[in-house]
Amino acid sequence: MRPAWAQRVLIKNGTPDATVDALKRYLLPGGFTYASGNDKEVVLVLDRGMVPQPSMYNYETHSNLFPVFIEFHARFKQKTDGLAVSAYEDVVGANKPGGSEAFRRRVATRIELDNVQHLLDRMQAEIEARPAGGDSEVKRDSTEP
Repeated sequence: MRPAWAQRVLIKNGTPDATVDALKRYLLPGGFTYASGNDKEVVLVLDRGMVPQPSMYNYETHSNLFPVFIEFHARFKQKTDGLAVSAYEDVVGANKPGGSEAFRRRVATRIELDNVQHLLDRMQAEIEARPAGGDSEVKRDSTEP
């Protein structure tokens, strides 16, 4: 069993750009939005709305309701045999929409971990099925100065 904090794959001929493109294709239709990214990490966020939190009190809403977001984090590390990609999800609650962070919890249920691993496995298969140096690279016009 993999550790509860991250799921992993090694993508032969993988690049951060191709990985981010694949993640967007899988996650954006499900309501995620692109939050930030670079050649080492990408973060996509899903707004879950107001969600009750047992044993917590929100002084802004005078209830146990908190604005909750799911953050999907993927980290990249280039290896000699491919791109190592690890991923995990955090549940983040705020005191009010756009407000300060009230709590952050790493998603660790077996079902969610399996879902993240399944996403990585599908993404790996898609990227590895492409020809090396394939579609993910930006094409440049050789006549440009």
